[in-house]
Amino acid sequence: MNSLPYIKYSSDQLGKIGYTVVYLADRISGLSKTKLLKLLYILDEISIKKSGVPILNLKYKVWKFGPVSEELFIDLSSESTLLDKYISRDGEGNYIVSKVDFDQDEFSESDIELMDYVIDKYGSKTATELVIVRS
Repeated sequence: MNSLPYIKYSSDQLGKIGYTVVYLADRISGLSKTKLLKLLYILDEISIKKSGVPILNLKYKVWKFGPVSEELFIDLSSESTLLDKYISRDGEGNYIVSKVDFDQDEFSESDIELMDYVIDKYGSKTATELVIVRS
């Protein structure tokens, strides 16, 4: 099922991750890999503070410039990714663009409100600014 054997996502979890990235990519221009990874962490962190449960349930490692989902970092850094069904890179390979329409069946109204909050508060920040931001 998964192209990388060390990544153990269920199809439901992979769908939620994929459609979250689609939602973010459709609403944030110039979404780089680093900015995406930071926004996903912020999304999970705020979700935990709000409800006690992470929206994506990713595992994060503390790196020099802040927490990162190592599995997604490695996957997004490779040629073929688990998220190929959902996203691609622009012509220069710098920015993430969606390949499919957002499917809100994976999300509660609260999830969408949370994503909108993160987009409103952090979507215009650069990846560098997000490295030092705390929600």
